[in-house]
Amino acid sequence: MQGSLFAQDSLSTGIADTPVWTELPDSALDAFVDALRLVYSPFDSGSEINEAVTEDEIIVKTLGLLGWNDLALPQVTASGS
Repeated sequence: MQGSLFAQDSLSTGIADTPVWTELPDSALDAFVDALRLVYSPFDSGSEINEAVTEDEIIVKTLGLLGWNDLALPQVTASGS
């Protein structure tokens, strides 16, 4: 799988065998999926959004849903001078 973030085996079997996954209640997963759908609902395959909007509206919100709020580092824009 050239260019993929995760190997297919990792996603289909590796994660499913971890204690975090096996102990996750279906209701928690359903709530997460519903919240994630709300994050993505304003966008479709034809959306033309820039990098800053993608970061603010999708990446930061998704990291927040995962409980990783403190891991998001905003991009630094270098000055032209």
